[in-house]
Amino acid sequence: MRISWFLAGVCGLCAAAMAESPSLPFQVIVNSEQSYNALPNGFGGAQMVVGEGGKVAMNAVDPSGINPIIVYYSAGKLSTVADGTIMGQSGFESLSLSGNSSGGTRLTFAGINSAQTGVGVFQYDVDSSSMNQLADDGLGGLSMPSSINGQNLRVNAAGQVIFSAVGNDGSGSILVGDSSAATGHQLTTLFTSDTWTTSTPGSYNFALSQLAISASGTTGLATLATPANTDNAAIYTMSGGTPAYLCGTSQGFDVPGLLAAQQTGAVNAVLFLGPDTNVAHQEDYVLHDSSGNHLLGSYDNTVPQHGGVGAEMTTTGKLAFFLANPNGDTLQYYDVTTHSQTQIASTLTGDNAVVDPASPSAHYVISSFETHAPMINNNGIVIFDAEITGSTGTNQALLEWQPGGGAPIILLQAGDVIPALVTEPGTGVIDDDGMFIMTGDIFADSLSDDNYLGVDVSYDGGNQAALLVQLPEPTTLALLPVASLALLRRRQRTAG
Repeated sequence: MRISWFLAGVCGLCAAAMAESPSLPFQVIVNSEQSYNALPNGFGGAQMVVGEGGKVAMNAVDPSGINPIIVYYSAGKLSTVADGTIMGQSGFESLSLSGNSSGGTRLTFAGINSAQTGVGVFQYDVDSSSMNQLADDGLGGLSMPSSINGQNLRVNAAGQVIFSAVGNDGSGSILVGDSSAATGHQLTTLFTSDTWTTSTPGSYNFALSQLAISASGTTGLATLATPANTDNAAIYTMSGGTPAYLCGTSQGFDVPGLLAAQQTGAVNAVLFLGPDTNVAHQEDYVLHDSSGNHLLGSYDNTVPQHGGVGAEMTTTGKLAFFLANPNGDTLQYYDVTTHSQTQIASTLTGDNAVVDPASPSAHYVISSFETHAPMINNNGIVIFDAEITGSTGTNQALLEWQPGGGAPIILLQAGDVIPALVTEPGTGVIDDDGMFIMTGDIFADSLSDDNYLGVDVSYDGGNQAALLVQLPEPTTLALLPVASLALLRRRQRTAG
């Protein structure tokens, strides 16, 4: 089990540009070199989610090193908001943080029961400090699976959560839960699945792909097969128990997979990966919206792929996704409202350069992408990690791209010094393969719409910390000279 700890800091980039500080003013809240009675055993296999205002929720264990907890950080204070012993849970997973300063903040997560036979779905209201259980195995006749991965628990901006309660035979329901007082802590069934053996025309089966939920919470999206015992699958919307075909089609076992979606009224779009109906062995990345299907990329599925296919789409229609390619993968940016596409980064030789603000003359290229999915916010900022190669070898790096900003820039890489972590005899140097970011959904990752970014790092040969920094707006970064950007990072120097 990887153990990590919590550190937070807020960066004022403009202040850095004015040379008020030679490095970012990271504030250490807690790390593995400090004593902190509530969390001496740190965050094991942690998921860190970041919301507006630099609010953070994260998995942890209590002083026993066994009991799972969830901690919440805001305005310099760290507190425990979920305790496995008290709640009868053996673990927590699939954290999401939604809401803002005007509408309140809600933490949604799944808890694995003590017998490890089923999960519950919980919501914690930060403002009222109240915990609500929306669903549990056996509660109200529900049969919950033994685990819910992040793809099958998704929230919208209002904190309404869509999840599946599907048994081993494929039967069950797709539900929406809402713990707000206005709805009376209700569960709404959007769809009821037939068993996998049902052959009746008009029967449907949930294909266990990613779910999505509309901004209103009244509509869900998923890949369904009909009749239920076939592979005749497509992407459907669900509302009031009735599925309606939306897009995609299957070819045998090759069914369209839902990668990302937003149904906000202003943006109604779905990105899916599915078989091309006209070209054999071709997989297409397709963006579907009110104007039809838009082909964003393709690859030959007979050639082994080495990259990921993860994607994220924001509520304003900003989309980032990996496009697998046997010759070299690319990371793409797409604006749903303008239907414009830009290549962000690539592993293709000659097309894979990145910029190091700390050493503008240095030459670095991307060797491989490391993230399952990129992170993106409504400002169009994209964060991803990759292996980069330069004159000193290959390192893991955290990279940032902003619209109009040119090539990706290096935010952090192995060997960088974090000044706030420098102690005697410690040096505060990030370890090789020492950076971790959480991805999967815009409310379940560590990049907020006001540009707070959370990063889990290891340093000095195994010590752990989590970093929180506020990135500048895209227009601000574009106006800053490279010399100012160099203040973002300080490299470890060796005598030569």
